[in-house]
Amino acid sequence: MSQPVPTLSETDLHRVVRRDFPLAQHAQVMKALATIDNRESLRVRLAVLKLSRGDLAHLQSAAKAAQLDYRDTLAAAEYARAADLAPNTHPQLREEAIDADWQEYQSWLHAKEPRNGDHPANHIGD
Repeated sequence: MSQPVPTLSETDLHRVVRRDFPLAQHAQVMKALATIDNRESLRVRLAVLKLSRGDLAHLQSAAKAAQLDYRDTLAAAEYARAADLAPNTHPQLREEAIDADWQEYQSWLHAKEPRNGDHPANHIGD
């Protein structure tokens, strides 16, 4: 089994920012994410959001790290279990890790509740 790659959109990006960060931080979040410019920019930006866990300082640090080598950021956000396996890991264990990583990523991506507490100001006009 190969590692699945998420299909993402700008709508996903903005929804996660609104879900995970207070409205007062949205401009700072988007500014930090804008510094990520590579062939996988959207995917890496969402990976940075996931790794930040709704914390602006963590987001800024993860964005800087992603500028150095975005592949490390993708591995940490999307394939954490599989990336930690030794090269000679039994194929079934590798498949289980990949599946667990995928399920966890999808659960995070499609979560409805804010990860950093509810931000009522984010929902004005919704």
